[in-house]
Formats: sequence, structure tokens, C-alpha cells
Amino acid sequence: MKNNALRRAVGAVVVLGAAASLLGHGIVGSTFALFNGETTNSGSQFAAGWIPIPTAMKAAESGYTITPSWTPGAGTPTVTTQKVYYFDAGATSTCPAVGSASYTLISTFNNNTTGTITDTNRANGHNGDYYCYEVTDGSSTYTSWTSGATLRTSGGMALIGVVLGTGDGTIENNDTIVLTWNQRTTLAASTTTNVCVYANGTVLIGDSNANCGTSNDTYSIAKLTGATSIGALHSFKTSTEISTTATPFTTTITLKNGANESVSATPTWTATPSTSITSNTGGIAACATGTNCTPTTTTNF
Repeated sequence: MKNNALRRAVGAVVVLGAAASLLGHGIVGSTFALFNGETTNSGSQFAAGWIPIPTAMKAAESGYTITPSWTPGAGTPTVTTQKVYYFDAGATSTCPAVGSASYTLISTFNNNTTGTITDTNRANGHNGDYYCYEVTDGSSTYTSWTSGATLRTSGGMALIGVVLGTGDGTIENNDTIVLTWNQRTTLAASTTTNVCVYANGTVLIGDSNANCGTSNDTYSIAKLTGATSIGALHSFKTSTEISTTATPFTTTITLKNGANESVSATPTWTATPSTSITSNTGGIAACATGTNCTPTTTTNF
């Protein structure tokens, strides 16, 4: 019996000695480091089973419908479902953080490959609102850490940006006005338009009066306000208008056949689109009220 006990003790010493030798030479050291890393950083992405974060989130608008898309994170089969949420942010320009209770679940995909969803008629009744979308994994195993990404987009038909001129403080021939829309409009790809500049600091793009009447004239494209004054009344007849038919959807107006006039100070311009502007799909009229529908710019003529 004593001999058997002695042999077992010697065997244990040999095993321990071999393990120590392996560790000392770094042969299996990484395995133990891996375990320690998971234990120490239990909230890390690795500890969560490599749950991947969706990337390249974007959205396309068509009428009142919004179509978000994303690239699902490439990882292990841990991610077996994806969840898509939305939040109507109104005129707010920021989105709630990932995981916020503000989001509402709209769809669950029982896979880790789907990368798009059609949110039909979402902006109906809330034209021009900002919408936030969140995509997260639907892991039921790793509940302490959830990957996710958010996206903010405009819904309905909206003017989302404006950039002006050359910045020399003078409205003159060949100055440009670039309007950016969230979706394609029904404006002609290439045509001419009448731009009227009024002394009170108003610029009407597509003025209904060929000879320029007053700053209260109706207009077919957009109105710019913000300058204190602009010298005197001027007409840039037959200015060119070019609208793109693919994203980014822009309308570029180049001033032609007018006279030079200085702009007072350095105004912050506000662009208000005409409600006669409609979306190419669905015929949705552009929203024209609220900060989310009337972009501003500090660029100048």
C-alpha cells in the first residue's frame, strides 16, 4: 500500500513539473491568458462571444416610406437574431443612445444576415421629422452586453441642406445656390428659372413674377432669408437649374443675366422650400415649417 501511494505521489510531481515546464516556455500560456482576459473583462465584446456591431448604416426615403439598411457584423453563430427599433425624434437632431427605452421594436429577424428593412409609410402625418433607427443583436445568451448601432434620417419630403456662393459678400453672375433634398424631387433635370433678389434681404428662387414683384411673391423652388439688406432689387433671369436624379439629391441654381449687389454683414441664411416641390415617388409635398424642414447656412454669396 505504501509503495502504491509513493508511486502516485511521484506521478503527481511529474505531471505538475511538466505543466510548469510548458507554462514556462509559453507553449500553453496564451490559453490561460485568454481565460483570465474573459474573467477580468467580463463586459468586453470578446467575453460576450464576439457579438458583432452592425456597420455602414444608411437609409433611403421614398414618399413617406423609409428603408434603413446596414451591414450585419461578421462574427460567430452567437448572433442568431437581429432586432430593429425606431424612434420619432421630431425636430431633434440627435438620437437616443443604443439600448435606450425610447426606441420601439418594429421587427425581429431570426438570422444574422439580413441587412435591410422597409418601414412603410412611417413618416405619414409627420412629414419632415427626424427618425432614429437602432439595430441590435438578439442574443439570449449574452444578456449583459448588446451590440448595436443607430442611424438618424429625415422622413417624408424635406430640404436638408443649403450652400451658397463664393463667400465674397456679393451676389453676382455665376454664384451658385445648392439645395440638398432627402429624396428625389420632380424638378426637371435641367432647365432655367427666375431668381429675384430683394432689398430687404430676401431671395426668391423660381419667382412667379418674371420681372420680380415683391418679396411676398410666390416661388416654385425656395426662399432665402436672413440678410439685413441687399442693396437694391435685382433679377437674375434665366438662371440655370440642374437637379440630380440619384443620391445625393441636389438642385444647383447658377445665377445668370443679373447685376452685382453687395450683401450686408455676414448673415445666417435660412432656406424655406416651396410646398409645390414634391417627391418623385408618392408626390409628397416638401415640408416648409420647423427647423428640420428649413435648413440654415453661414456660407454666403
